[in-house]
Amino acid sequence: DVYDVYRLDDDRTLIVIGDVSGKGLVAAVDTTFVRYAIRALAAEGLPPDAVLQRFDALYRDANPAPESFVTVFVGIHDRRDGSLLYANAGHEACWVRRGTRIETLAPTGPIVGLGGSTFCAAGTRLAPGDLLVLATDGLTEARTPQGAFAPIERITNFIAQARARTPQELVDELLALVARYTRGRIDDDLAILAVEPLP
Repeated sequence: DVYDVYRLDDDRTLIVIGDVSGKGLVAAVDTTFVRYAIRALAAEGLPPDAVLQRFDALYRDANPAPESFVTVFVGIHDRRDGSLLYANAGHEACWVRRGTRIETLAPTGPIVGLGGSTFCAAGTRLAPGDLLVLATDGLTEARTPQGAFAPIERITNFIAQARARTPQELVDELLALVARYTRGRIDDDLAILAVEPLP
């Protein structure tokens, strides 16, 4: 798993979460590559869809094996107008919570590493008081001891109804939910990133 929050300038912040295929040392190297390649591309002033387009080519050059892939969400938040421009390469667990209302930030393109793909951008608003919640599949693929997955609808409803008022409180509540659902056996990597813009 990889995540990053990186200030591009005084007004714009890069927000990234992703899940790299594989395990062990190779995957660990890939996560570093993902983080810093995306930072470098975004620092050139590219919008998120162009970042993913360029990153897809870089990743395939660095990882020619057909089983290598990345799901990744790349967002750029501009505090001047509250806009969040994003591109989502096959990453499922992305939400904006506004009070008790939830907006799901669905994928705008395929996973990185397939080649020949087109990545599109989408936009929403992220204002003070809103929470951007991003997670890897350790949340959406949490399983009961009998092997049943946690339905994403249940997770979405939980985020909407959670009493948490700060990003850290929401992360803590989501971790507690996973622990209850799996009876304390969290077998997969899990990263949860919750972001709230300052006034």
